[in-house]
Amino acid sequence: MIFDEKDEAQKLLVSVAQLRRITGRQSLEAMVDMIDTALSLCLNSIKFEQPRISEKELMKYIKNLYGLKP
Repeated sequence: MIFDEKDEAQKLLVSVAQLRRITGRQSLEAMVDMIDTALSLCLNSIKFEQPRISEKELMKYIKNLYGLKP
């Protein structure tokens, strides 16, 4: 089995417990890292689906996806 719900739930509980013990600064740094990772995954996914997309079009696509002004 690739995905074990019980194992993932346990990992989530451990992560939440760890987050409760970190400082505000550490929490913000972790959040920035997660946002960077999510954006990187999104960009790579789009590039995989549309390998010839230009950087300009890629940024336009991302802004549109997230409802940001072009």
